[in-house]
Amino acid sequence: MRQPRRRRRLLRLIAAPERLNYDFYDLSNIRPGWESRPSVIASNIIYSHRAEHLSDEEIIAATLREIGEFAPLAGEAEVRHAAIHRIPMAIVCPTPGVERARPPTRTALERLFLAGDWTRTHLPSSMESAVYSGFRAAEAVLAGMGRHVRMAIAPRAADGLASVLRAV
Repeated sequence: MRQPRRRRRLLRLIAAPERLNYDFYDLSNIRPGWESRPSVIASNIIYSHRAEHLSDEEIIAATLREIGEFAPLAGEAEVRHAAIHRIPMAIVCPTPGVERARPPTRTALERLFLAGDWTRTHLPSSMESAVYSGFRAAEAVLAGMGRHVRMAIAPRAADGLASVLRAV
């Protein structure tokens, strides 16, 4: 029996200084009820200060070229709609050592816990970091009540070059 084709939800490109986008999401493969739609692609430009001088049209053209790296037919696709949302400082651009400056979940004050993407999670400031931090704060609150529950899933350990850099 033939297996159904797996629909990709996320595609990633390897980081390169000349590339704007690294992650592409096909929302027609993610959102319920959108399965019959043509591809609806969303992406995030990380370190977006590199694109401040680009027009929306230049960003769209660069994004299409980058999508073409893994989906060559995308260059022939008809773009029905495109929108660029410029949100300054939406994602923090950390520098070495910033993790040590982020506060931990537990504070010096009894029964005061911190949660948010800005806390020490060993993740970039992001939705994932905020959720992880919230679960850790909930665990700390419950532990203070005598209920030791594990809710947070620790981030994957660094490997490759990242593990070497972290060790230094």
